[in-house]
Amino acid sequence: MNYQELLVKRQKTYSEFVKGRIFFAFSKKQFDENISKIGIELDEIDQVGSVGGGGYCRKSDFQGYIDLLIGMANEMEEALKDRGFLLGALTYELGNHEFNYTRDPGPALEALGLKIEDVPVDVLREAKQVAGQIDS
Repeated sequence: MNYQELLVKRQKTYSEFVKGRIFFAFSKKQFDENISKIGIELDEIDQVGSVGGGGYCRKSDFQGYIDLLIGMANEMEEALKDRGFLLGALTYELGNHEFNYTRDPGPALEALGLKIEDVPVDVLREAKQVAGQIDS
């Protein structure tokens, strides 16, 4: 599986999990309007917890949500150990973060949860070369 395929798989897995389990609200009105999306009524508010970022879920679904996020992070961390996967991921993110224009690999590395010292020099050089040729 390459990086883009893993991104699609992760998005599908995430979307399937959160559907009917998590809603987002940034005001009391939005909260009151959306709480029923997870099968909770306003008088059962003690059964709802925050997942951060304006997201809410049933307290009973919270651990499953955390497990999902940890599993996805572990899957990516493991995949990035493969040189070919890392090269593809880094090339993709360099393009996604306008490396061709900025020449700064920092945002791409950050998107992958990596530091420059985490990436073999030859892989970074090759990814930069490929990304630098995109849109040229």
